[in-house]
Parts: sequence; C-alpha cells; structure tokens
Amino acid sequence: MLANTLPYSQLALYYDRVMNHVDYKKWAKFIKIILSHYYQTPKNIVELACGTGAIFKYLKSDKWTLYGGDRSHSMLRIAYEKKRKEPCHFFCADYRNAPIKKEIFDVALILYDSVNYIIDETEITWLFEEVNNLLKNGGLFIFDVVSPYICKTAFKDYTEREFWGKSGYIRKSWFVEDESVQYNEFEIYVDSQIYKELHQQKIRNMEEWERLINVSPLKLLAAYHNFSLRKAKNKSERIHFVCRKLTSND
Repeated sequence: MLANTLPYSQLALYYDRVMNHVDYKKWAKFIKIILSHYYQTPKNIVELACGTGAIFKYLKSDKWTLYGGDRSHSMLRIAYEKKRKEPCHFFCADYRNAPIKKEIFDVALILYDSVNYIIDETEITWLFEEVNNLLKNGGLFIFDVVSPYICKTAFKDYTEREFWGKSGYIRKSWFVEDESVQYNEFEIYVDSQIYKELHQQKIRNMEEWERLINVSPLKLLAAYHNFSLRKAKNKSERIHFVCRKLTSND
C-alpha cells in the first residue's frame, strides 16, 4: 500500500543512512573556523533546521551551549534520542517563527541547504527578520545553499536505492531549470508499507541571495566557496553565507 506523507515524516527513520556520505566532522570544523574568524567567544549556538542533529557530535564544545530546532517531530525525536545524555536543548518549530526568547543567541545556523525549502521569496524575508530577532547584537547567521550549477550537472536526473530486508528507500531527483526547482521524491519502505515523500527546493543563484540579504536587517560579511575561505562564485557547488546582526555602531 502506498501512502503520501509530509517531507521527513517517514524519511526520518532512514535519514542518517541516506546521509552517511556527508562528512559532518569536516563541516563542523569549517563552521568553527568561521566562528574563530568572526566571533571568538560565542556562548549560545542554535541550528534552526537541525534534523537528526548529526553535526552536533562534532560541533559540541565546552565553550558554548547548543540548541536545535526543527519543524519535523520525527527528525527531532531521533536527534533527542542521540543527544539526550549531552548538553543540547531541542525545540520543535518552523524556523520562520521560532517560539523562543528573542536576542538570546550569539550564532544561528541553517545548514545543508535547508533554506532552499522556502519557495516564496517573501518568506525568505520573514526568515531573515526572525533570525535577526533571535540574535544578540553583533550575532552571526551562517547558512549554506547549493547552486543552480550543481543541480544542473549532478542532480538533473539522479536515482539511488538501498534496501536491507523489507526496509529501504528509492530516491529520484530531477531539476526543472525554468522553474529553478529541485525535486527529490522518496519511496520509503517500512515492512509492508510504502510511503512517498516529495521534497521541493527553490534553487537561487548567488546574486539573488545577496540581494535578499542586502534588503534584510542583516549585514552580509562573506560568501564562501564550498568548504573554503575562498570567495564564492556561481559555479561553486555549495555557498556558505556569513551575516551579522547590526549593532548601534554599524
């Protein structure tokens, strides 16, 4: 029997398996390099689309407290089970409207191109305003996106599958260039049940992101190429944007 479900409601069961190719240790190291360059001593760091909290293992430090938010109960449940013995705090919320105290965080992260799930440009504006509200004066916002270039070249027509017994998944990906939308369709097999999730991501180029940041209350500090401190370009596969909440001195 096939049932359509919301993104990450069932994929959460296998998410860490699907993403086992990701070098979270390298990613966390890169984030720490950025922090050392722009913000020497953060105390509170929040990842606003933390999923199963895979990066927290490498991002943790005695110097700061980690918070993780996600709109998916299923993903957060797994994150909590993995981290319940460690000093990490979780909350379930859409990152466009986080029901937590304002001006509490030194650093906000949205990683693994999670911002691309916002299709409507107006909602990007809402997100940047919400992040600005959550940050202390001078706080950093770091987020990454994949570029149209990598979607055209690597994910235009892509299929993968993995099964273990009666469980497993099939992923089909395609990029619709005239819409600038990346589609990822998952068939998730759980015993005798099959679930289908359709994920859609709006893929904007670097200039579009810079324009959206520049009209927000945040200040763009840098846009980095992949996992380096080199300046990003439209042929970068992944771009990390570093922004700062303005202070009275700016």
